Amino acid sequence: MTSVTRPGVGIGQLLLRISQFNECQAKRPAENQMQFWREFVDEFFYFRATYKYIVWLTDHDTRSFQLFQLGTETLPRFYNVIYSSSISSVYYVLENPREYCLDSRTYLLFSPKTRVEYKYENGCRVITKGFLRVTFSDELKIILWEFEAKCHEEYLPTSIFREKRAKRQQRTSLNLNAQDTTPCTPSGGEISLDSLPKSQVNQFGLPPPVMRCFEITEVINYMKDLIDFAMERQLPPLQSLELYHQEMIDKSSMGGSVSNSQSDPESYGWNGTKMRISKQASFFTATR
Repeated sequence: MTSVTRPGVGIGQLLLRISQFNECQAKRPAENQMQFWREFVDEFFYFRATYKYIVWLTDHDTRSFQLFQLGTETLPRFYNVIYSSSISSVYYVLENPREYCLDSRTYLLFSPKTRVEYKYENGCRVITKGFLRVTFSDELKIILWEFEAKCHEEYLPTSIFREKRAKRQQRTSLNLNAQDTTPCTPSGGEISLDSLPKSQVNQFGLPPPVMRCFEITEVINYMKDLIDFAMERQLPPLQSLELYHQEMIDKSSMGGSVSNSQSDPESYGWNGTKMRISKQASFFTATR
């Protein structure tokens, strides 16, 4: 693996492409039309690109991961759902990004510290931290997008607290004027968590509509082989399911392997020190 030096894809070109990626989303039409997102995907993604989003959950001493994977055909709907779920902007901030040439036609942008900043219509912000790895073609189209989320933080605008404090001071003033002897909480006291705006995200740091989009796509990914099986044989759904099930049993009894789209994250991800992709191992092992 070498630094990007090939004519036409010079140093900084991959990072510039990510900036254009951010800027294009910021300039989306207010109507959030599907046609815009089809053109967006056509502009930035390879025609057979893969989008991977990995999240981790820690439960006591155990950690579990969830991989969500999208193909080019589902990306327009994915971006449409993002901006239909009260998100006003999404921006990727890359720290210490590195650009590399994998071969004569493939390039890699890697950022070990990446922040994804989600801004919501009500002023709240969610910042997800993780690592980003993007593989580009020689036409600067995204072949593989991989983001592994490590943690997320939610931020509330200070205006929310100022409004609640003003209302509390007003109630306190009214109580004093009425000579109410009931103890009142000082105006600078704590604000109840129940009075704060409802969280916009789930435990993965994702808005529920985006999570549902991921889950539906995951089901489709698991059923892809079955769908292809039915289309190739031009069979009705129930008959296809029965024959496909029998074929899987036959393959299993013969010692064959049944593919599973949900692989171990270490086969493509980051374990805190180095990558697990052999093609890139020499670089990532040396820089852990």
